[in-house]
Order: sequence, then C-alpha cells, then structure tokens
Amino acid sequence: LSTAGNQLWTQGNLGLLDLAETGDEFGYALASGDFNNDTFDDLAIGVPDEDVGAIVDSGAVAALYGASTGLAATNNQFWTQQVSGIIDASETGDLFGHDLCIGNFNGDARDDLAIGIRDEDLGALSNAGAACILLGGAAGLKSVGNQFFSQDSPGIRGAAAIGENFGDGVFAGDFDNDGFDDLALGVHDDDVGGVIVARPGNIT
Repeated sequence: LSTAGNQLWTQGNLGLLDLAETGDEFGYALASGDFNNDTFDDLAIGVPDEDVGAIVDSGAVAALYGASTGLAATNNQFWTQQVSGIIDASETGDLFGHDLCIGNFNGDARDDLAIGIRDEDLGALSNAGAACILLGGAAGLKSVGNQFFSQDSPGIRGAAAIGENFGDGVFAGDFDNDGFDDLALGVHDDDVGGVIVARPGNIT
C-alpha cells in the first residue's frame, strides 16, 4: 500500500450521484467485487442513514466501478428501494445498506451484491429486517432479477417478528461446494424459544 494514487470519495464530489448530508454515514459498509466482469474490481458503499426524499434514514448503496487508473465516477450508480424494479420500497429507518457482501450467487462470472436491511418493516412488524440481492451484469449491478428475503419468505425457517433485525450481517460463500455462492444472514435479535433477544442471535 502507498499514498500514490489514493482517492477520497464523498457524495456529490468528483461526479458521484446524490449529495452529502448530515448523518448519511456514507462508507459505513464496504464490499468489493467485479460486478461487470471487466477484470477490474468495483466498490459498493453502504449509506445506511441516507434520506430518500422525505423518507428519513431509509438508506442507500453507491457503486463505483474500477478502471486501469483505479475507481472512477463513470457510470456510478446509486441504489435505494425507490429505484424502479427494486422489490419493496424505502421506509423511514430501514437502514438499507447497513451490511454488504459480495458473492457469485448465479455462477455467471459476474459478482453479485447482498444488501442487509436490518430495520426493514414487514407490515406491522417494525425492524423485522430483510435482505436485497442485486445481480451483476454487463453494465454493472442491475435491478433485473433482484431478490428480497425476510423470515416470511417461502422456505425460510422461523417467522418474522418485531425487532429481530434479520439481515444484520450478510456473509457469502459456497457452503455446499456446488459452484454457486450461498448466503448466511444474521438475525441479531432473534428470540430463541423463551429466550428474549438472545445474543449473538440466530443465523439463517
């Protein structure tokens, strides 16, 4: 590592989308991978306390793409749950982008991005938590084929409950050696049996 060529990225600077605002927490989470398979790693940046319009602390994720000179603002992206095609919608205090990880979930040679939404509300269940998956494509991350998981998703064990924070921690790896990355999700405040707010929680 050296200082030569180092970069300092902030919202609204050097061509990045959106603007810096008090309390956004741009850079709270980081994850790197090659989303467009151009041999240069790209960077996903969590902005969990980003306000989306009047929706306070709903959260966002910025994506910067790599080039021969390092990260560049060219074709940078700014993802929220309000982006067309993304499943679900931004809500106050969701913290979309609180946790990030990279995996190749569909085995297509392009890295994909898992986004933890630790305080996602599911109907009347506040802060139940969820996770969003964005797939990589020729032009980078895309909304096509995105997925949304919670403990109320078909086939997921357990059931969503108030304050469980499903998606507080996202981790990828090929757990069954089938060539496709898998996803582990922390459920930070899951109640286990009669143990209320058991810690360290549960893992799905």
